[in-house]
Amino acid sequence: MNLQYPRSENKTHQHRVKIQRRLIILLPVIMGGLAFLLLFTSFQPIVAQSSEEYAQINSISPNHFAELPNQIAGEASQTKASPQMSDGPQYTWADELGLQESSQRLAENSSAAYAATSTEYEDLSQWSHKGAGSNNWTVYNNGTAVKQIGNTQPSTFFISPDSYRSVVMTGKFKVENDPTDDDNDFIGLVLGYQDPLDSSNSYSFVLFDWKKEVQSHCGYTGQEGFGLMKVDSTYDSSLGTCDSIGKWYWKYFWGHQELSSEFELLDSQFGSGGWEEEKEHEFEVMYQSNRIKISIDGSVIFDESGSFPAGRVGFYSFSQSHATYYDVVISGAPLEENMIWGHDDNACFDSGLMSTRGSAGKPIDTFNGNLNFKSTDLSIPVQGCQLQFTRSYISAATDVYTTTLGHGWTHNYDMRLHLSGTALSDTVELQIPNGSRLPFYDNEDGTFTPYAGVTAELTQISNTYVITSSNQKIYTFDSLGLLLEQQDANGNVITFTHNVTNQLTRVAQGSRYLDYTYNLDGRVSTVTDNLGRDVELGYNNDGNLVVVTNTLELETNYYYSATQPVTPTHYLTEVVDPSGVTIEKTAYDAEGRAYQQWDGEDNLLVDIDFSLENTRVVTENGIVMTHTYNARNTLIGTEYSCTDGTTGCGTGGGNRYDGNFRQDQVVDANDNAVDLVWSANGSNLEQVTDELDQETTLSYDAYNNLTQVVNALDKTTSYQYDNEDFPTFLTSMTDALDNTTIYTPTTTSDGVPGLLKQQRDPNGRLTTYTYNDFGQVMQVVQAAGTSDAITATYGYDAVGRLITTTQQSAAESHTSLNVYNDGDQLIATINNWTGSNPANWETDCDTSSGSRDTNVCTQYDYDNAGRIISTTNTLGQTTLSFYDDAGRSFLSVTNWDGSSYGQSDPVGDLCNFTSPNSEFNLCAVTGYDVYGRVVTSTNSLGYETVTEYDSLGRIDRTIVNWENGVYSSADPDADIIAEYEYDAVGNVIVTTDTLGLETRTFYDVLNRVEGSISNWDGSATLASCATLPPERDENICTQYEYDAVGNTIIVTNTLTQTTRTFYDDLNRVQASVSNWNPATLDEPGDCVISATNSNSENICTLYGYDDA
Repeated sequence: MNLQYPRSENKTHQHRVKIQRRLIILLPVIMGGLAFLLLFTSFQPIVAQSSEEYAQINSISPNHFAELPNQIAGEASQTKASPQMSDGPQYTWADELGLQESSQRLAENSSAAYAATSTEYEDLSQWSHKGAGSNNWTVYNNGTAVKQIGNTQPSTFFISPDSYRSVVMTGKFKVENDPTDDDNDFIGLVLGYQDPLDSSNSYSFVLFDWKKEVQSHCGYTGQEGFGLMKVDSTYDSSLGTCDSIGKWYWKYFWGHQELSSEFELLDSQFGSGGWEEEKEHEFEVMYQSNRIKISIDGSVIFDESGSFPAGRVGFYSFSQSHATYYDVVISGAPLEENMIWGHDDNACFDSGLMSTRGSAGKPIDTFNGNLNFKSTDLSIPVQGCQLQFTRSYISAATDVYTTTLGHGWTHNYDMRLHLSGTALSDTVELQIPNGSRLPFYDNEDGTFTPYAGVTAELTQISNTYVITSSNQKIYTFDSLGLLLEQQDANGNVITFTHNVTNQLTRVAQGSRYLDYTYNLDGRVSTVTDNLGRDVELGYNNDGNLVVVTNTLELETNYYYSATQPVTPTHYLTEVVDPSGVTIEKTAYDAEGRAYQQWDGEDNLLVDIDFSLENTRVVTENGIVMTHTYNARNTLIGTEYSCTDGTTGCGTGGGNRYDGNFRQDQVVDANDNAVDLVWSANGSNLEQVTDELDQETTLSYDAYNNLTQVVNALDKTTSYQYDNEDFPTFLTSMTDALDNTTIYTPTTTSDGVPGLLKQQRDPNGRLTTYTYNDFGQVMQVVQAAGTSDAITATYGYDAVGRLITTTQQSAAESHTSLNVYNDGDQLIATINNWTGSNPANWETDCDTSSGSRDTNVCTQYDYDNAGRIISTTNTLGQTTLSFYDDAGRSFLSVTNWDGSSYGQSDPVGDLCNFTSPNSEFNLCAVTGYDVYGRVVTSTNSLGYETVTEYDSLGRIDRTIVNWENGVYSSADPDADIIAEYEYDAVGNVIVTTDTLGLETRTFYDVLNRVEGSISNWDGSATLASCATLPPERDENICTQYEYDAVGNTIIVTNTLTQTTRTFYDDLNRVQASVSNWNPATLDEPGDCVISATNSNSENICTLYGYDDA
């Protein structure tokens, strides 16, 4: 059997006929096409230059540099995956579903495969006749249609060349009028087809058939309507023959008789609803190992659960001529719901899955109403990842996750393999840190095939299982599926210990750890770190997590619906933080879907209408939109709805996804597209093409390390990984000017292996790094080995918090101190600290009046919700911050004078806007609308700025120094108005100032400013600018031109004078030429640099750079 996995089109594969058709999908550009334009720049290693930056660094690895494209593109690609996952040929795309055809044949003995997504109609000329019936199948219309031209008995099949385990197939069929034979028999589809492939008499497949009218023949009655049958039988000649064929066919295929496990009638709709002659019918089939869903003309006929085999797909006819099947599209596996239970992946584990769903609020999946809530209670830096305790609530999993943290809850180290009872048959499921579950099909040889979109690998070695994630981390599980060990690409290990009842009791690396204890019901009751700080968890009698007490002994409370949709319920309805503020409040419909959400002031922020099958009407923050999903349960369209005619209403943007659920195309609301090409396994982004057909290409090695970037100007940046001990370590980078930076890794003799030990730039300057046992940077020496060396030294406490930072040169040394409370909140910083013991920081903290150079102290106070409520600087001056019941900052008081105030009206108690003090109690007040948008801002003098929004949430008008909102020339300093108009994408196209003067801005297809016209008369265009008189008061034009990587190269002013900017291969400015004359200056080398140069054109400014 030739099972199908996402494959790439190549010259030898001819199973698809390309039908050119422009796809227009409406969906917001959630990934952001412009983000990919950043890929066009050369990727340079980033070395932090300040203590603030280093405070966020646990370890430095050149792999961070190689991963820059992923970070820039919103984690759009992964630069590392298992060595076994090699890159494949490029994709092609189908226009119908917005999905990608990408599949790879597996060996015949492989038991798992998926259909990839097709952008082309199936080439039916590659399909073939099977079965005992005559071969009267005729392919036509360039392979996109096939007709059964004969009234053939017995059953005849027309079968695909490839087999599928999980597939979505769509198409059309019609029975044409046969003037020689007015027939009324069976047409249909076969799924999971395995036999007969030759002349054998065995039959194995799932059959969907449809008969026009009821009819009896050979003693059996063929019913009008639909049938769904699972067949696993061998032809039985002992039943005799009738009408020249065996009665076996009449009994089972015609009469739908059942026979033990050989002929199982799964479902039927007999008695009416037969097909109509000369009518085009549309079909859609979702076929999986555990489910079959079949729709005809938009209506669901069957939705059946069970266990179904992998196999080929095809068409069926029994005694029916002139049945035509056409415009067939085979697309990828649908997205399993439990694969995306969690809102996002833990940073330590890379599943390879990317977001393919719309969300609203905090957040709710707009396809299925799944609410996800996440909170991190403890976090300790270690090498390879953070030790964290992060809880995730999943409303769709309240009956699945019931014990460890109560119903619906899981945590990041509850990661395990589920070896039985999985959603799909013949699979093992990996429960990942966010609670999602990733299926792997068992190949029954110690290997497993991951579901489409999953880039991790699973293998079985004796009684253990090993997961290798796409970021090269290795997870080892025992025979029960319990996680034993996590190892990063450099061999650094985190260990997991379980008790005799298989409960996780410790997660550790060296002396840093988290310990877990449980109550009598088997639920986590405490989590304690190596400092002895603990988090306590409490539950009610229904098994719901109701309270979490943090390390500061402050409680967050969780509430659940008492009545809907069932009693008792486990649906999380409200989260209240330790200050008593409601973080979120959620309601569920009768089917358990979250559909409404409020803030702490009971403002309705989210409302989702689930009444349509594949379309959701979503109202979020007052903006109404529709989300449209396809058969793969992926979001393919968003359209904004409003009644005021605002530009952008009725439009949106669009995404397309390939067979691995990767974005293949991002389309903005003006129908401008960014096209993306991914590797065959979905790990690596290989090509980005914008609407102007400007391409950036990316290449990778066998470990999926990024090795080369070629931008749209054909300039190359290359990356090398030459250390055999650390195959994912970046050893050198060469830019487009052939300048090379060299990186050297640490080894086991340095303590923690595989981190950046030395970096030598193209000028030979050396930077060195040392680390502690947990991979945190202890020292960085810039210009090492020279008299100009600058050394930064970092000190940490037992849980990895940055305590001291010392910057030292040959001439001076400065130390800063950070102080934390038990909740990891920064409560003080002391710059130029002269003390010796951090525990004595309060003595060292100088807040006396007067200037000082040492012990410059800033202190912070927090409320119970962890928000800063006061900041006191080194002079003792304090700024107060106040928050409303929705947790938003509404008042800031600078230089508080110490006067008393109440929480009910701090504005009235502290602020005087009529006679403000010029030094103390400088107030800034912020007002919000019911959707949380800023609508008023009042400064300390009482001047108010008002902001108004259009129906799509964009700023419509601002009024500075608001009095009544109407500008008057008699009071020109009040009610200063600016109004804005937008195109469908959201670019500002017209700005109108308070005098009514307009500025018109034009954009190209990449949404770059193409030009602007000040004092616009309402009709002038950029094209007309050159025809306008040179001296004018209106229509003042400025125009811009760009090179292929987005650098501004030409600016033309309203007098048609141009400034030309030239760039080197690293996109740095080489020269700027004012009053440029292209006829006399073609490149910077043509510039005349002379003190006596008196030319009025080609006035040059040149720039030079060193190699670094």
